[in-house]
Amino acid sequence: MQAHKCCAVFSRIVVSSDQETRYAAFYDTFFARENEALEAGVIDHYYGCGSSLIDRCAMPLPEPAFSAAMNETGGEDDVLFDYLHKQGGVMGWTRKGFAYEHVPASRLTVNYVRRRSFAYGQGPTRMYVDLGPFNLPGMVRSMLIGAAQFCVYGALAAIFWFIRPATGLKYLSKASMG
Repeated sequence: MQAHKCCAVFSRIVVSSDQETRYAAFYDTFFARENEALEAGVIDHYYGCGSSLIDRCAMPLPEPAFSAAMNETGGEDDVLFDYLHKQGGVMGWTRKGFAYEHVPASRLTVNYVRRRSFAYGQGPTRMYVDLGPFNLPGMVRSMLIGAAQFCVYGALAAIFWFIRPATGLKYLSKASMG
């Protein structure tokens, strides 16, 4: 953070759970944040709040810092990081830090993955709608991309569900994001 004058730095998330499940490998990937290829330093995008460090003195934060409009659907951290990015804030990545995320059994279900993926996928469209000014072309573009994503990944999910269920779950997640 200091070396690159970052306003926010992101790092890995290591997953733990007390429950063995049929899709354990998928859930470990779904809930974790790991990027072996990413070098430490400045990055051109942002992640979610989990395992992040924000320097509140580096630049002014919006008031309130998190969007109340997106509180129930998720994406409030996207609004914050998008704001910082648009204000010229520098984002960074480090492998030195990490956070453990204990995933309770209630989240190790296909239904939870579908709901969380749907909420995650709605973020871009919601930002065009809920955060002014209203951007109809952006919203329509985002929805068309989501519809195409749903069709392609939904078909793959249906095919793979019977061949390789864990791969089918991965594609169901991607389809739900659409």
